[in-house]
Amino acid sequence: MARKVKFPLKMADGASVRDPDELKMHFDLLSVLEYYANGKLAEWLDNCLYTHEAQAVRALDSLAEDFSQKLCDILGVAYTEQDGSAILEKVSDRNKRLAKLRQYTDDENTLAAADYVVFSQEELVKLLDREPGIKVIYLCGERFAIPADWKEITYVGVNHPQVYIREGLKGVAVEQAEVSSDLRAFKAEQLWFDLAEQDSAIAQNELGNCLGTMGNDGEAFQWYMKAAAQGCDKGQYNLAVCYRDGAGVGKDREEAFKWFLKAAEQGHGLAQYNLAVCYRDGDGVDKDPEETFQWFLKAAEQGVADAQNQVGFYYYQHRNAKENREKAVSWFIKAARQGHAWAQYSLAKCYRDGDGVDEDQREAFRWFLKAAEQGHKYAQREVSTCYSRGRGVEQDQEKSSAWSMKALKQDAVSLAVKVLTKASRQ
Repeated sequence: MARKVKFPLKMADGASVRDPDELKMHFDLLSVLEYYANGKLAEWLDNCLYTHEAQAVRALDSLAEDFSQKLCDILGVAYTEQDGSAILEKVSDRNKRLAKLRQYTDDENTLAAADYVVFSQEELVKLLDREPGIKVIYLCGERFAIPADWKEITYVGVNHPQVYIREGLKGVAVEQAEVSSDLRAFKAEQLWFDLAEQDSAIAQNELGNCLGTMGNDGEAFQWYMKAAAQGCDKGQYNLAVCYRDGAGVGKDREEAFKWFLKAAEQGHGLAQYNLAVCYRDGDGVDKDPEETFQWFLKAAEQGVADAQNQVGFYYYQHRNAKENREKAVSWFIKAARQGHAWAQYSLAKCYRDGDGVDEDQREAFRWFLKAAEQGHKYAQREVSTCYSRGRGVEQDQEKSSAWSMKALKQDAVSLAVKVLTKASRQ
């Protein structure tokens, strides 16, 4: 009978295997090969009193074509054909990375995430290309530039590296690093240039971002074009923006539409939103209400707040059916939670009027206030009314006057702008 050992073999499903019977239940070849490569598998078998199997494992030729099958036979598990040499090479590379990483940290969580540790800007680009949905990346090097067009990622410094991140960039967090937003002082473009020259589409797009931030729109346009030509959705989107706005190239609405479409078809959320705007306004393409709604919906489902608000407004306009009113509220809620002022205002009106949701004056006031604090003048008027009438909040005439004044100041500014604009055209 085998005896259980002190150190287990950890499998991909999270199981800690302490004897060969458990190994058969939770077996995965990659994990076992990793233990084979570092000698722990044979040691584990010895400790389990499987001496014969341990000797057989030590006698294996890892370069043999049937290596993986023989290893499975020794362990008494079914063999599924895989490229054992390729897996072993991957295991060997991972062990080398672990050895390098251990020079900087003994944190178990970081070591366990060795596959998501990068030691250079080039490795960062390769990881982003390989794992587009990655959420956490560990930075173990001297200097890194954070890509501006890759969102919802947390970057964690291992050896307290210097990191450039564009000022005001949302959807990205940097921890345990020396952070700079001074593009020129950091010279972030230099970290991207060599990789861009090597035809990395990610680097070409990010170099374009750097050059655009520095005011070099013409050069930025050229790098966006290179990235777009390689099929990079982010490069295609940025190229479309250049054509739309005339940044580094003459304005061309049809070209803008073409590149928004290419990026949108790859699932780029902002491109989908802008494509919907093109169909709505007839900008570079004939107007098409159905295409407009479908592309707004695609962008909304990806979390683009402007699109969520537009979808909510669409259902709100078609509010003859209760189901549509409820759909409007659900989309307004999604956008409002992201801080979209118009959605917050619209959601507040729904709560105020019991339109698509149960009437709730406190919730109405709460969302009116959030929009008002962002400078939404119609919401500011509603907040003033709420304080004046004690609707959803304790009555307070002083606060009512203050919010009314904020809205009036915005009206005055708007009027002044209209007068100056009209005068300049005469």
